[in-house]
Amino acid sequence: AKSYGFDGMIILCNGDASDNYANMGINGVFAYNWGTAGSSLQVNKDRILRSAKNARIPTVPTISVGFDSVPWHQKRYNLMTVEDYAAAMEWVKNDYVPKYSPKYDWADNFMWLSTWNEYGEGTYVMPCAGLHGFGYLENVAEVISGVTDHSNNIYPTEQQKARLGHLYPDSKTSLERLDIE
Repeated sequence: AKSYGFDGMIILCNGDASDNYANMGINGVFAYNWGTAGSSLQVNKDRILRSAKNARIPTVPTISVGFDSVPWHQKRYNLMTVEDYAAAMEWVKNDYVPKYSPKYDWADNFMWLSTWNEYGEGTYVMPCAGLHGFGYLENVAEVISGVTDHSNNIYPTEQQKARLGHLYPDSKTSLERLDIE
């Protein structure tokens, strides 16, 4: 990396901090998501703090919206509410980073938001009509940047939403929305 003009590399592993990762020279850990229980604000906090107990390797705090694994397990799971998503980011920003953030330049104010568009995996913050809309993204703007006026945001028109909702062959059947028990 340095021979190509970069300062170097930061290598992160998916999972909780461990002595094995530290011994291998891994720079830090993060979570791809916190599984089906990751829809809970408290689970996010607990998992981040549990990993951060190992001071030998930095934990990048990961905010997971959950894991609605209906494609894999034919069972629907909740995703984090928009309100809890904002609360999770606020907690990382105002509590975790000042108290637990490792003292490495690369890790200062570093937060991992899991994940953009893993629809097949059931973990996503990308806008979704009928679910959380643009709520997750508006929360990112509010918590991270302090932007609370969303009146200049550009949203898809009804025609665009209809087109985006049908980018599959007519012969395919879409999943039905199931009531969560």
